[in-house]
Amino acid sequence: MDRAWKEIKVLLVPLLWLEAWGIAVIEAQPRGTPVISSNAGGIPEAKLGIPYIIPVNALTGKRIGFDNYIIPDQDINLGVTTSEMLMTNREEYERLPNLVRNKTVEWLRGQDHTTHEKWLMTLRRTDT
Repeated sequence: MDRAWKEIKVLLVPLLWLEAWGIAVIEAQPRGTPVISSNAGGIPEAKLGIPYIIPVNALTGKRIGFDNYIIPDQDINLGVTTSEMLMTNREEYERLPNLVRNKTVEWLRGQDHTTHEKWLMTLRRTDT
């Protein structure tokens, strides 16, 4: 997989599903790979405030029949514009890898073996 990551210049994560956490984002960013993602679910948290997050109309879970999800209309213009900008603006593209890598590594260094437990405890119901 390391070989594949070396070839990826920009990772597109245009999810509509409300992911709990964007593991692909966290795999790409420490490598210095810029990520253009949607704002669905936990993806913005995984991005750590690093550009670029594109607004989408997330899936609601509504279906037609058993397994045909209703996919809301999307405006892809901002995603297209952002992708084109990174492909044509060399200065911006070359600025991102260090920003992405450094911010992600800084975040990772601030974590310890109790990070997930602490987060889960914040979700615990207090009315029981």
